[in-house]
Amino acid sequence: MTRNEVEEYLKQTRVEFGHMCCIDERSAYADLIKIGSEKAPWFCTAHTVNIALEFAAVKSHELTSLDDSDVLKRITLYHSFDGCL
Repeated sequence: MTRNEVEEYLKQTRVEFGHMCCIDERSAYADLIKIGSEKAPWFCTAHTVNIALEFAAVKSHELTSLDDSDVLKRITLYHSFDGCL
């Protein structure tokens, strides 16, 4: 599926998502869907669990930009930590 198809489906089903660069250095921007949180380690204030929809760039554009033609290549769990020392 293309980024456009995935994001249109998420919008139609009212799933909130955001974008994040560089989950994999060979990937275009990923779409992140927050699914929960876990207890943060003592040196961080938050630990968020996300589903990461990782896309491959089809056109030769910078991987740090969004393009509707990017193709979904992998779905993974992505843990993010905030407020860390």
